[in-house]
Amino acid sequence: MNKKITTFLILISFLYISLFTSFEFAHADNNDDSVTLTGNLICLYPESDSGNVRPKISTKPCSKEVKHLHFFLEIKKGAEKLYAVEGSPEAINRLENIPKRKNIQLKGKVSGNQRAWILTVD
Repeated sequence: MNKKITTFLILISFLYISLFTSFEFAHADNNDDSVTLTGNLICLYPESDSGNVRPKISTKPCSKEVKHLHFFLEIKKGAEKLYAVEGSPEAINRLENIPKRKNIQLKGKVSGNQRAWILTVD
């Protein structure tokens, strides 16, 4: 694997872990029950040339693309929230094969606080 990509993925993983483990997570109001959110699925692709990332709302499944992170921007009038998306390999694979990426519904468990939100997809 390209050294820049490896370094980038390690950096993103470290940032992800340190950011989310440094907060005490408060579960969603409905206790550990699943919620359904409406919004846009965003793929965060690494750009190996510049060392940056490129957010993109794909118009097709992204399972054949380079490994990347997913975020979900909830569309709620006046209260948009950005969620880091996580889940089992099977759940992420199902997510990556969704053809539509805008104005979709995702079901999962929400955890986090006002600084960082995580959506664990079912």
